[in-house]
Amino acid sequence: MAINPYIILATSTGSPAYKFKVVEGGYNVVKDKAQTENETIGGIDVAMGVIHEIHEYIVKTRQSRWIITTSGSYRQENDDYGTLDDLEAFYMLNNPKSTPTNIITLTDHYGAVKQAYFVGQFPKKPVSSIIEGGNAIFFMQIRFRVIP
Repeated sequence: MAINPYIILATSTGSPAYKFKVVEGGYNVVKDKAQTENETIGGIDVAMGVIHEIHEYIVKTRQSRWIITTSGSYRQENDDYGTLDDLEAFYMLNNPKSTPTNIITLTDHYGAVKQAYFVGQFPKKPVSSIIEGGNAIFFMQIRFRVIP
């Protein structure tokens, strides 16, 4: 049973670190086996490779921390939670030799800490027709390859 409705992402230096809300049903762990299989005259030739663990999430995030209230004023959303821009900044870490590196510290909803890196695409999927500002909410499908 999950203990948190969110995951925590942090850079390799530990800062910044943000929580991201996981959508119900938006969590999946996949074992990915690197292998090739070819038919030959004598049978099947299988070359086995490494087995990786992939963590897939759908997270709900705002485009920014500033939200328009019903009275038309602005208020700041909780700073503990990351925005779309924060998530994209983690995704854009692409250099293993820089500081911070491209390795992300992922604390899953069970509280387990893993070292991982982003894999795949970064599609921005708005929930409504509002696509800018604090009232713009996105469901982001993200994938991490866990480093054993």
